[in-house]
Amino acid sequence: MTLHEGVTMIDPAESDLIVSKADAEGARLLILTTVGAGNRAAFFDAVRRDLPLDPPLLGSESWDALSDSVWGGLDLLESSVIVILWRGAADFRTAAPDEFGMAVTVLQDLTESLASWEYTDGQPKRVCIYAA
Repeated sequence: MTLHEGVTMIDPAESDLIVSKADAEGARLLILTTVGAGNRAAFFDAVRRDLPLDPPLLGSESWDALSDSVWGGLDLLESSVIVILWRGAADFRTAAPDEFGMAVTVLQDLTESLASWEYTDGQPKRVCIYAA
């Protein structure tokens, strides 16, 4: 299995394989957990708890603020390959499909912009997000 940039939906049973692959490639592994999350506020709380942020993320209303904060936090990480294993994505998708769709869009955009030489001052990051 090869790590893929972007957001990839996976079966939760594949989570251990993702962890092993991230370790084998020397990637920075982050675990985002939204098990039982039923709304945007719970998703934002999980992001605040589980992901590096810069600047701090305040409130739960602005997807742009979430994007900016996560982008800055990931950009500060030393590793050029970042794997985010999103546990409980299916719970969030079932409970709040529209907000889940927005979250996936924001995360996908992050993976693309962090891969840009231009936006990262010549230090792009390969960000692979696996939503289980």
